[in-house]
Amino acid sequence: ELTLYDNLGSTIQDGLEWGISKELFAKSKYHVLKIFSNGSLYHYTFGNYPVNEKNQSGKKIPGTPLINLNSGIQYSFINKFTLNIFHFYSDKIPLDNNN
Repeated sequence: ELTLYDNLGSTIQDGLEWGISKELFAKSKYHVLKIFSNGSLYHYTFGNYPVNEKNQSGKKIPGTPLINLNSGIQYSFINKFTLNIFHFYSDKIPLDNNN
């Protein structure tokens, strides 16, 4: 069986990614506190993209959330005990071309 696809349109893929972290008490031999945040902001949309006589222009591309965010706090004590607290967030994810 042979399946062929035509690339009929265009996409617009604007975005921003970031990663920041800060260690507190890094020179202490007893404890270290690390705070961090990583994330992305993706504005991925269809440009001129006709599908079955319907133009998808301006609609979000399936599978790409607008915002992803990962952040957390990590505490280490005497290099033997570690406590991690994490937060994960993902915005709504469009599942098909009609969003």
